[in-house]
Amino acid sequence: MLKWSVLHYRIRFDLKTAQFRYKAVVDEKEKYRLNLEVIFDSVKDAIITVNNELVVVEINKAAKSICGFSRSIIGKEFSSQQKKCSGRCLEAIMETTDKKESAKRCRIECSNSKWPGQVVTISTSPLISRGGTFSGAVMVVKDETDIVSLERDLKKRRQFYGIIGKSEKMQKVYSLIEDLSDIETTVLITGESGTGKELAAEALHYGGLRSNKPLVKVNCSALSENLLESELFGHVKGAFTGAVQDKVGRFQRADGGTIFLDEIGDISLSVQLRLLRVLSEKEFERVGDSTPAKVNVRIVTATNQDLRKKIRQGEFREDLYYRLRVVEIALPPLRERREDLPLLVDHFIEKFNQQFNRKITDVSADVMKLFVNYTWPGNVRELEHSLEHAFVLCRQSIIGIDDLPPEFNDITEAEASFSIDEEEGDTQALLKALEKTGCNKAKAARLLGISRQTLYRKIKIYNLLKDK
Repeated sequence: MLKWSVLHYRIRFDLKTAQFRYKAVVDEKEKYRLNLEVIFDSVKDAIITVNNELVVVEINKAAKSICGFSRSIIGKEFSSQQKKCSGRCLEAIMETTDKKESAKRCRIECSNSKWPGQVVTISTSPLISRGGTFSGAVMVVKDETDIVSLERDLKKRRQFYGIIGKSEKMQKVYSLIEDLSDIETTVLITGESGTGKELAAEALHYGGLRSNKPLVKVNCSALSENLLESELFGHVKGAFTGAVQDKVGRFQRADGGTIFLDEIGDISLSVQLRLLRVLSEKEFERVGDSTPAKVNVRIVTATNQDLRKKIRQGEFREDLYYRLRVVEIALPPLRERREDLPLLVDHFIEKFNQQFNRKITDVSADVMKLFVNYTWPGNVRELEHSLEHAFVLCRQSIIGIDDLPPEFNDITEAEASFSIDEEEGDTQALLKALEKTGCNKAKAARLLGISRQTLYRKIKIYNLLKDK
């Protein structure tokens, strides 16, 4: 009897122990399941698992925000959910279940009816046990719409209406142009020759409310006073010798749009007075006519001159200056944004490859080093012409120093035999450069790595070449 009691006790004890162990295992599995569920749902990418018959087994929360799927699709065939989108994800997951291999679709347009324009990357992998049994597939959908949008914006900011540059100074220019595009005010664009003032004017026009109206450009320095007046305001028949018929002026042609007056610093005082009237009263008179004509134009002007200096010299009206310079866009010279050189070089290489049907891929490291150290007195326009010259001469896929215009070869040859010794002082360096170049100031400036204006100033300061 005692034996049976002991045996019964031991059986009960073992049963209890087994129950405790089973409960511990169940609790551990539940804890493990909950942890997996939390991790599964915390992933920001959509995760969808299917069995080997493409029936949905599980999805996470992100699948709703990215794919528009709810948990009601669990237990249903995945193909039945593809009516609302392009079906590229079904294509990827079928490839995995058929071949038992991973598949990927990078940056495809999802075409989800709820989120048009969505861009996603899809990755699928087979579910295979340690024993090699295939049980289905898992698909991860990563929403890259915001990243692609940012990349597009960045690319746009590097090429802003044809203006190339990613430097901080150019970003400020882009932002100012954007702020001014829809504001009806006059803008003065300043900067050295070749910095892209015309491109900035185009960006102002085409980025604003008048983009579907005419943009009329006038190079004021290319026309005499009489011709400029006729071009700007038009004339009537018989207004002057040769005026055999009425002519519509540029202001009238630009009505509703924008007129861009380049090299505004070169216009005469009489034309300045007439322009002031257009700005203040929005009307003008054709040459030889006394009847005023109303016009609705936005005036954008540009100059590479110091208009304040011209005001002091009595060559430019101060009241007109302040009318034109309500807002000024100052374009930096290329030497002040050297970090943009690689972008500009790539842009012009692509341009000239198309123009000349060539396959040039790059410039050599020596050429790029030379470009970075060069002062670029002609700015972006000089860079463009230098590369165009190189395209004509280059017979390889990479542009070398020998392909560049002669002035660059002069610099490289001089570098081997000439260097500015700081101990010699500024005066000796200048004299040495002038002697080396036979007093050719342009070549001496390039040799010293300074602008011609700086060279002239130093010559005057140190009273050099006095005897000559």
